[in-house]
Amino acid sequence: HMGLDRHDEAIAIFQKLLPMQRLVLGQNHPDTLMTLVRLSNAYAWQGKMTEHISSLKVGLEWSETGYTPNKHAVFFARRLGDAYAHEGDTGLATEYLDRALENLGKAYATDDPEYLEAAESLAESFMDAGYPDKAEALHRSIVKNWKNYNQKCNYTLIRSLKSLSLIAEKKGSLNQAAGLTKRLLGLVESDYGHIHEY
Repeated sequence: HMGLDRHDEAIAIFQKLLPMQRLVLGQNHPDTLMTLVRLSNAYAWQGKMTEHISSLKVGLEWSETGYTPNKHAVFFARRLGDAYAHEGDTGLATEYLDRALENLGKAYATDDPEYLEAAESLAESFMDAGYPDKAEALHRSIVKNWKNYNQKCNYTLIRSLKSLSLIAEKKGSLNQAAGLTKRLLGLVESDYGHIHEY
């Protein structure tokens, strides 16, 4: 439905499916939460930001039920931070991005292969919202922990090294930026045989 730009029909389907999934599977089941993700995306594509934010809040509430938040809790909190940052509400943006960071530590072990992607996405959200120090800390965590994973995770490492280099350059730490860039290029050359633009 999304590819055909039939958002109204998609929204109607998701709204009908959601209570059934909640009843049968439970509100914090991954399939239930994924329907909420799709519903919130459909609202966003239609420019219905009130409904978009409302569905994200429901998703965050449901995903935080239980002994510990599940991985969707990081996504919903981050997207709420993104939405409020887009609307210029820095207070709520900060609140939800910090909540996403807290959930990241609870929902993922740093040796979980999915940690890298979740951490990188949150780092970019912090950067876009104007918090380079928090973004830098997350990128450094990725660089520190990437050796726990296989070669498929190198793209995330490459992007984090590039981001750290740019942050260092903006701070005026040109030697550090140069060192990070050298490490980045060496990694790309060793893994792929030639230089790619990332």
